[in-house]
Amino acid sequence: MKKKNMLIFICFLALVGNGFWSIKASAQEHGCQIKAGRDNIHLYIRDFDRDGNPTRRIIFRGWLLRGQTIAIKSLSGRISVNFKADSAKRGSGNNELKCTASQTHTLP
Repeated sequence: MKKKNMLIFICFLALVGNGFWSIKASAQEHGCQIKAGRDNIHLYIRDFDRDGNPTRRIIFRGWLLRGQTIAIKSLSGRISVNFKADSAKRGSGNNELKCTASQTHTLP
C-alpha cells in the first residue's frame, strides 16, 4: 500500500513540475535585450497590448551607457523604443521592435 501511495505522489510531483516549467518557458518567449552601440542613449520603452495598441506600461526609462545591455520583458512580444543619442552628431528614433527569443537589438 505504501508503494502505491509513493508512486501516486511521485507522479503528482512530475505533473506539477512539468506545468511550472512550461509556464517559465512561455514567459521567456517575450524577452529581449537592448544594447547601446557607439554612444550613450536615453531610452523610453513602452509595451503594446495583444491587439497592437500602446499601453501605459513603461518597461524602461533612463540612460543606457555605451556598450551596455539591458534585458527587457514584454507582455505581448512587441515594444516601442524611443531613443535619443547623447552626442549632437547622432540622431534619435522611434522603433517598434519584436521582443522574442532573447534577441539583441543594437541601437546606434
